[in-house]
Amino acid sequence: MITKKNIFPILLGLFLGIAVPIKMISQIIYEMSPEGRYENYKEYISESSELWVKNRDNQFYDKENIINWYETPDKDGVPPKDIYPPIIYQNIKEAIELTFVEYSDVKDPDKMKKIVSEYIESKKVSIIKELQ
Repeated sequence: MITKKNIFPILLGLFLGIAVPIKMISQIIYEMSPEGRYENYKEYISESSELWVKNRDNQFYDKENIINWYETPDKDGVPPKDIYPPIIYQNIKEAIELTFVEYSDVKDPDKMKKIVSEYIESKKVSIIKELQ
């Protein structure tokens, strides 16, 4: 029987047992959709450009070294570029070009992240179409 004393635990149990799993499932479904994959890739690429800028001036990263990393096979013979759809790897290469050539004078990692993010955002429709 429901009383004032046990109504809160019952409502909490219903919330945690129904609402939370539904939210988690809907998030998973979204992330597997082309739009969700696009958002994840955009975040990955823009975060990468931020890291590249942080290490660009101390010569830890350069354009060739990053491209070589993506194209060199690992111990299983699979280069990291192969885990991405071709359109995404193309955008990674374009972000490398933006970071190391076109905007090599940008020193602020957050500014570079924004530049790359806006560049990818400008191509959103065609990228999502390719991811379908």
